[in-house]
Amino acid sequence: MSVQNEKSKTQATRRDEGYFSDSKSNLNSSAGTNESSDYSGAESVRPDGENRSRGNKIKSFVSATVGKLIDRLIQSWKDRKKEAVDCLEWYNSQADKCDKEIELLELMKVELAQTLAEEE
Repeated sequence: MSVQNEKSKTQATRRDEGYFSDSKSNLNSSAGTNESSDYSGAESVRPDGENRSRGNKIKSFVSATVGKLIDRLIQSWKDRKKEAVDCLEWYNSQADKCDKEIELLELMKVELAQTLAEEE
């Protein structure tokens, strides 16, 4: 699918959700973008009394969203690290078992060689 087609779908979705204008039929209209901010959703007051403009809301939303994505990435890498450490521990335990088996087999070989030497 082309980039232009994707962009059109995104704009249509945003328009349907009311991002561009109140008129769904006027696709290229900029009506509503330069209107006064008399309606209740244009400005909000934070608990500390500071007014927030629409730009600050968008920055806040983007910041929160990016922060959540970064948190997920951090958690994903922590999970991978834990899995790698678990694998290393398992492989180290397997290496230890191999060392013990090799040691036992070497002892058996030495005992067998001593037994054969005594019989001669």
